[in-house]
Amino acid sequence: MLQEPLKLYPPKSPDLQSTQEHVTDKWEIRSDDSIRQKVDEGIENCTHFLVLLTPRSIDKPWVKTEMDAGFVLKLADECRFIPVRYELPVARLALTQKKLQSNMTGVRAA
Repeated sequence: MLQEPLKLYPPKSPDLQSTQEHVTDKWEIRSDDSIRQKVDEGIENCTHFLVLLTPRSIDKPWVKTEMDAGFVLKLADECRFIPVRYELPVARLALTQKKLQSNMTGVRAA
């Protein structure tokens, strides 16, 4: 979940429009729902876990919690764990994240 806006594509990008069905949620959170339970439900049912690591997100407790959950699923061979760095130097990564470095991708804004 992005807690802060991050512009990776121009607003009218054909690339974003072609992948939009993959980045929008099929469920919604109502005012009487537990956000944590909805997030858990989404993570438990995922086949691919993509985490976007930025200089601002890397230290956020909620991002760390979600990464831990995704990593547990990866270790159980229940999902593919896909970390993506955006303007984040390798030196800022934790040891376990550095071990995944060979699978990490640096992304540039369009």
